[in-house]
Amino acid sequence: MVVYLAFSLHDTLLDTQKMTDDLEETLECGEQSARRIAAEWRKNQLEYTWRMNSMGIYKPFSEVMQGALKAAVRGEGVIVSDRQCEDLMHSMNQSHNRFKNVDQTISKLEKRKDLVLLIFSNSNYDMASNIARNWRGSMKKSPFQHIVTPDTVKVFKPARQFYDHLKGVLRSRPDSGGESMDLIYLISANPSDIVGANAADPNTLWFNRKGKRTWVDEMDANSKPDCEIWSWKRLETVKFKEIALKENHTE
Repeated sequence: MVVYLAFSLHDTLLDTQKMTDDLEETLECGEQSARRIAAEWRKNQLEYTWRMNSMGIYKPFSEVMQGALKAAVRGEGVIVSDRQCEDLMHSMNQSHNRFKNVDQTISKLEKRKDLVLLIFSNSNYDMASNIARNWRGSMKKSPFQHIVTPDTVKVFKPARQFYDHLKGVLRSRPDSGGESMDLIYLISANPSDIVGANAADPNTLWFNRKGKRTWVDEMDANSKPDCEIWSWKRLETVKFKEIALKENHTE
C-alpha cells in the first residue's frame, strides 16, 4: 500500500505572514501597515480563486496573486510599482518562507519507504516546481516526488474537479496499487481545502495552527478532517494506514 501525502503550499508549508518585513522594506510603509497588507493579500488570493470558480473562468495563480497584491496595497493607501509588485511576488514564493520545524519533519517523512510526498497547490506549475526545486536545504534532492497544480483542469481549490484530478494523477503512477490499495492524504491548514477534499473522498489531515480549539467550520456539519494535528512533530507520529476513512482523530 502506498500512502500519498499531498501538502498544500501557502499557509501550510509556507508562512505567508513572513512577507511583513519584505512589504515594509519594499513599500516603505510601517510594520502595522505591512502586516495588514500581508493579511489582506492572502485573503484576496483565496477570495479571487473562489470567485473565478463560481464564474467559470481561470487564469494562472501568478496573475491572481498580482491582482490580489495591488488591491491589498491600494486598500492601505500605498502606491506600488510593477517592479515592486514583481519583487514581492518573487519573495512570497521562496522556499525560505517555510514554517519553523518544517524541514526536520519533511526530511523524516521523505525517508519512509511507505510514503510518497507531493505538493498539491493552486499555484501554477512553474511557481510550485521552483519552490520544490529550491526546497532541498540539507537534503540532496527535493523531497517532493510529484507536483499537482490546476494548469490542466483550470479550476482552483475547493472545486471537486481539482481533487479528482489529484486522484487521477496519482493513480496513474507506476507505484500506485490502484484505488483500493492507495491512501491519499491532503494535508492543509485551510479549512475550505479540507472540506473540498472531503467532498471528493481523499483522506484529510488538518493542521490546526491555533492549537487552542478544534474544528469549527460549519459549512457542512458532517465534513470534518480525518485527523487533526497541532505541530510538525505530531505529523511524524501519525499512523496514516490506521486512520479509518471519515473517522475524526485528534493527534
